[in-house]
Amino acid sequence: MKRLFYLLCITLCLVSCSKKQETKDTDEQEIRTEKDLEGKVVGTLTGTCFEIDFAGRSDFRLVRQPTLSDLIASLRKGRIDAILYDEISLPDTLLHKNGIKMAFRTEKSYPCAFACTKLNQDLVNKFNEFLARLKSSGELRDITDRWMNATDYTHMEMPDIQNDSLVGEPLVVGTSYTTAPISYMIGNEWYGLEIEILNRFGEYIGRPVQYRLFDFAAIIPALQSGNIDMAGGVIFVTEERQRKLALTDVYYHCHGGFFVRDLSAKTEDEAPDFSNFKESFNKNLIVENRWVFLARGLKVTLEITLLSMLFGSILGIGLLAMRRSQRSWLNKTAKIYSSILRGIPMVVLLMILFYIVLIGFSGVGVAVVAFSMTFASSFAATMDNAILAVGNQQHEAGEAMGFTEIQIFRYITGPQALKRALPQFKGEAIALIKNTSVVGYVAIQDLTRACDMIRARTFEAFFPLLFITIIYFILAWLMSKFLDYIFKIAIKI
Repeated sequence: MKRLFYLLCITLCLVSCSKKQETKDTDEQEIRTEKDLEGKVVGTLTGTCFEIDFAGRSDFRLVRQPTLSDLIASLRKGRIDAILYDEISLPDTLLHKNGIKMAFRTEKSYPCAFACTKLNQDLVNKFNEFLARLKSSGELRDITDRWMNATDYTHMEMPDIQNDSLVGEPLVVGTSYTTAPISYMIGNEWYGLEIEILNRFGEYIGRPVQYRLFDFAAIIPALQSGNIDMAGGVIFVTEERQRKLALTDVYYHCHGGFFVRDLSAKTEDEAPDFSNFKESFNKNLIVENRWVFLARGLKVTLEITLLSMLFGSILGIGLLAMRRSQRSWLNKTAKIYSSILRGIPMVVLLMILFYIVLIGFSGVGVAVVAFSMTFASSFAATMDNAILAVGNQQHEAGEAMGFTEIQIFRYITGPQALKRALPQFKGEAIALIKNTSVVGYVAIQDLTRACDMIRARTFEAFFPLLFITIIYFILAWLMSKFLDYIFKIAIKI
């Protein structure tokens, strides 16, 4: 056994050294032109024009990732050789901070605009009128220069626009960016180039502006489903988008760029340094009040979990009654319902409800409905199996004593079934807490999305993930203890 352990350790060391040497060899092959990309792995963001324009390339392999922080982490770890991204979202300050540089720009220039649906052309016309005034007065140039040439985005000042005092219907805008200088959050406040333009536009039309965060690939579906009024996040103007959407006039032109590691730059050690835990804690939670993201995400996660358990249990009792009904159509309906819910992935169910069925509902409301539906199915099946495990003999004994069906369940089969169902019920409840991590797909800022927002500002993966791992573990442990207490009370009653 010891020999096996030593052999495993030696193997891991050799693999680690091999990977380090491989990464080093890759880094030493400097990328300066498109010819140097041959045989390389290039990462880009899912849903961007770069994904479409460069998808057919055979000289290098294009991989997709959901966030900019994931792309930068992959580049720094040597998993990809270059990032294909727009230059507006990777200013020099961000590049220097992460030890990255632009190898070369794309020949093609991309105009940037905001998007609305064809049915909301009036809003586009108002924005174009507003943008024309900004251009003619020179304000747009001043705004753009101020954000694009800034060196410290933590202390940038937004214009004094009191959106909360505006009394019009809120203008709901979707964005996918949480990085400077486009759009990012400090505490509860939004900052950035697009944010300032949109806030000024809100003041112009007398409507407060609200922002929702989506993955880039989900912004256009959210717009088309009516969950947002306008889409931002560096929307490039393309012929296909012009056919399907109503695009505003262009507010900025930018090129794409191929970004690589800067071997001459000195960056922070990427490995987790527990000896400097205090500094990492301060960087990820204290600076810019980033702990607010986790606090708000924890609140949302708890809301979804507890409400889904409550409504799911109520619905589950109804499904249980249907499953145990003597009427075959009720029994079959309940079983078909459970079969359908078991066959649909949670992410798919969330997106179907959010983008198609429950249009106009808040993201949290949609999540509660989706998780209540799945939890009800699990609850009914768990209780049904537990009741069957009690056996018909005890039910028959209750009937012989003159008990009603309700009394039999209340005093005989119910308490025994609860004891048998508790382990599986606890497992389903804990799984529910963990499954809420996918709600970011429908613009909900839960714990996992909070971690993504912190990583988008710090570009550090280990400590944000460590923090939410600890939080999820504590939540699961508290849920287990809470259910033990509740079931003890329920059995005694």
